[in-house]
Amino acid sequence: MKIKLTKTYKPLILTLISISLLFSLTVWFSANAITPQLVTLWSLNQADLAILSIILIIGFVLGGFVYSVLNLPDLVKPRYFLVLMRFYQR
Repeated sequence: MKIKLTKTYKPLILTLISISLLFSLTVWFSANAITPQLVTLWSLNQADLAILSIILIIGFVLGGFVYSVLNLPDLVKPRYFLVLMRFYQR
């Protein structure tokens, strides 16, 4: 059974997907697990750690937003996209 979406529901659905992505990625938002190592290795102070955490959060949110706005899951099979991003990280 297919459900036909009207134009009024599309922004709502995109918003709900974006919010669910934001909540699903909260595991990575906390850099507290490696904070002592970062302080030691990079000689960071508290302000640097705060900036690093904020940049991490912004990166995840913007990445998820771009991923959904460009409609990448419908254009590229997710497994190919994940493989492509894995090689991009290197």
